[in-house]
Amino acid sequence: MIQLKDRIYKLTVINETISKSWDNLKLSFKATKTADISPNESEFTITNLSKDTINFISKKGNIIIFEAGYIQESGMIFKGTIETFNDTTNNTDIDLKITSKDGIKEFKNTILSKAFAPNTSEETVINYIIKELGIPKGTIKGIPTNNFKNGLTLSGKVNTFLDTYCKSRNLQVSIQDNILQIVPKSSYTNDTAILLDNESGLIGSPEKTDTGYKAKSLLRSGINPNSYIEIKSKKINGFFIVKKVDHEGDTKATPWYTNLELVKI
Repeated sequence: MIQLKDRIYKLTVINETISKSWDNLKLSFKATKTADISPNESEFTITNLSKDTINFISKKGNIIIFEAGYIQESGMIFKGTIETFNDTTNNTDIDLKITSKDGIKEFKNTILSKAFAPNTSEETVINYIIKELGIPKGTIKGIPTNNFKNGLTLSGKVNTFLDTYCKSRNLQVSIQDNILQIVPKSSYTNDTAILLDNESGLIGSPEKTDTGYKAKSLLRSGINPNSYIEIKSKKINGFFIVKKVDHEGDTKATPWYTNLELVKI
């Protein structure tokens, strides 16, 4: 049983080879993660930083890492690269607003140009692409054991090929916190279901939507797109696959939440 209390967090920014971390800032955050190939996005508003800290953080391409949760359970909320930044004066406070995305740098910069011989396996091609992306390999499953009988020529953007290939194989490709994952559309990344009930953060019961279900919880960093979860509530119980996650909160104000979009298994 998880008792979610005693919030903690750490914000880390890597500017070229220099890394700095903070755990005592006044900030609000929102991180949106989906199970498709489009980059995940985060937004931070940080109040009353020193000029030197603003200058250190405010550089497109800086790596930003946000970990948050509770003493009992804490983990990665978002890891990506800074895309935009803007500091403004709000009354007497100075707010630095940052937006970032994960995987966008790798997708933008990785152009494929490679010819594979006849009968090259699909697994070989996917492993080559992952190596070219230069990011860690997460859960990869469901790749057919077939070969490209006539060979294959790769030319162009890596995300274009991955998207087309995975759709043709009924797979889902995404980058989560700069880690690539590929799973069948009806599958998930974890073997044991993550329990979500009123003792582990669930707020109320899931609600039916046109595309599945939605649920709300206190912040659960361990739940990501394609996570396999079990929900126990007054109205709805069962096993689900997570398709979208919104983590949001403010270090000086309201509770931190995780909003989920789900499909039932």
